[in-house]
Amino acid sequence: MKKLLFPAMMVIVTIMASGCGKKDPAPDPNNNNNGFTELSNLYKEPVTTWGITKTNLIAQLGTPSGETSDSNGTYLDYESGNAVYPRTLYGFNNNNTLFAAVVAVLATKDDVKKFLDERYTYYSSGGNFIGIYINTQSINSAKTVIRYYSDKFSDGTAFIGVEYDDITLFATSSSVSSRSHDDRPNLERKVLDAAF
Repeated sequence: MKKLLFPAMMVIVTIMASGCGKKDPAPDPNNNNNGFTELSNLYKEPVTTWGITKTNLIAQLGTPSGETSDSNGTYLDYESGNAVYPRTLYGFNNNNTLFAAVVAVLATKDDVKKFLDERYTYYSSGGNFIGIYINTQSINSAKTVIRYYSDKFSDGTAFIGVEYDDITLFATSSSVSSRSHDDRPNLERKVLDAAF
């Protein structure tokens, strides 16, 4: 009897340990993590409520560290007080609506890739971008494009720029990977450089 009891208990323990055959829950289409458990907290992601006004963003985040304008719009600079992601820049078009955000991250490309892989769907690479992601499983339903690239501040400090864009900035899905971050107004670099 003891010889039969031990194998039977092992089978029961194995079934219990495997979750009794339950499947993992389906990904929640509204939570941007595509069903993956978020493992890293490399940096705080920017607000990506595209179309909100500058006043709305300031009400949400507080007074920015700096503000710069040019013919393309206005840019708000927020200092984080964090050594890994010292600055986030928000871009507003001439209609005063949010269209982009850039986070300067002082980490490796691999760290940024891991962070983005845990949260978003990889789309491609291209232009000056190391990787391009979207916030949903399909480009047709995406609202945000996340692209990252290597750059340097004016003092020579290397950083990874993680750019979050309203997908409506792109005429076609192919332009998501072809447009260079250098096509943007130079204000992003000017504002970020001012901190270093």
